[in-house]
Amino acid sequence: MIRTVLIRGKISTDGRLLALDKSVMDQFCHNNPNATVTMEIVVHPESQGNSRLNKYYHVGVVPAFREAYKNSGEWLTDGETDKRLCIESPMAHIEVDGKIKGYKQFEDLSLKEGVEMIEHLKQWGAENFDIYIPEPKNYYEKDKIQWHDK
Repeated sequence: MIRTVLIRGKISTDGRLLALDKSVMDQFCHNNPNATVTMEIVVHPESQGNSRLNKYYHVGVVPAFREAYKNSGEWLTDGETDKRLCIESPMAHIEVDGKIKGYKQFEDLSLKEGVEMIEHLKQWGAENFDIYIPEPKNYYEKDKIQWHDK
């Protein structure tokens, strides 16, 4: 069975990979000893999207929905959850002749589309999963990620 893990990070000015949550990668490796792995690293140019909004989406919104799906009986990875949220959000739809032909990744949305998507998801999550996603200020302090205590 193929298992996947999605870990977001940043490449430092000296070329080192800085993972946002290295413990996820460590746990994944611990749970799959002696496994063969393939790693794909996708570099997103800094000009795309808004880095603070991206952090809020990936550290606040996606994990809240992953937990909501888990509570409803579906165990999804962050990547699978992200894909579901893009499918749910009209802002991420790629439409041709009025038909959905694909979905944009959150990082590829404009700032306006990203804000609209998050607001849409917060409302949808409250209505369908009875979840509350706190405002971004609960996730940041001096522009560094802080995990929100539940």
